Amino acid sequence: MSTSNGLSTTNKETLLAKQAKQASLILGALSLTQRNEALETIHATLVSKHQEILDANKLDMQVTRPKGESR
Repeated sequence: MSTSNGLSTTNKETLLAKQAKQASLILGALSLTQRNEALETIHATLVSKHQEILDANKLDMQVTRPKGESR
């Protein structure tokens, strides 16, 4: 599959995008209090897993970097 910017997407990326869209619709249908509670839970989870997220991102960057390119 190709995107409008010419980059290809995998089935996993397509599925994640669809799930994100569905989640946004659900969040949008909640009351302000419920939405704030959900966002606070998301925030707390991201904060508690920040190092794991950074490590995974670093690994992703190493895997996708073209050979010979360093940072």
